Amino acid sequence: MGRNLSLNTIEIWRSEISQVEIVKLTRDGIKNGKSLKAIKKKLPIEQGFYEPDSIEYANTLVANIGKTLRATLEEPLCVVFVDLKRWQLD
Repeated sequence: MGRNLSLNTIEIWRSEISQVEIVKLTRDGIKNGKSLKAIKKKLPIEQGFYEPDSIEYANTLVANIGKTLRATLEEPLCVVFVDLKRWQLD
């Protein structure tokens, strides 16, 4: 099992809500003084194909990107931040 996806800055989960909504809820929670751990507990997420911090998600994106200029996770997968920097909140 691959570990340390972006040095555990993010995790990949399956979710019934969009990535945009995940980001909005995370930013709102941080602004209201909640920890990322507390925010994550409230998100409607469940384990996807691999463990949430598996590098296999990144490997799959790279393998499937081909000649496109960007890659995105297939729905219903989403990114959940587990370590933030100030620029990610503004």
